[in-house]
Amino acid sequence: MPAVMGAGLAIADFDRNAAPDVHLVKSGRVFGTPATGVDRLYPKRRQGSFPGFLLRVGAPATGCGIGMAVGDFDGGGWIDVFRTGHGGGEVLLRNDGGRR
Repeated sequence: MPAVMGAGLAIADFDRNAAPDVHLVKSGRVFGTPATGVDRLYPKRRQGSFPGFLLRVGAPATGCGIGMAVGDFDGGGWIDVFRTGHGGGEVLLRNDGGRR
């Protein structure tokens, strides 16, 4: 089934500026050649515009990205992401508010 499904996305205020941002999951091939690339985050300005693709999120994952779940898993006050996938695409991305 993953071959006919599109990649997921999450809309949340990842940078806590009161404007929802868009995080897109990198899709890829399920079998054969390893997938390349990374997820993408499009931060939204408070005025309502998107300045464009700004950040590559996380390390490149193997496998096919399928979806994500968001929430503050570590209690740090920032929205974290658990990226789901097929063939090794699972990864937990901790949001530390840009401190690293």
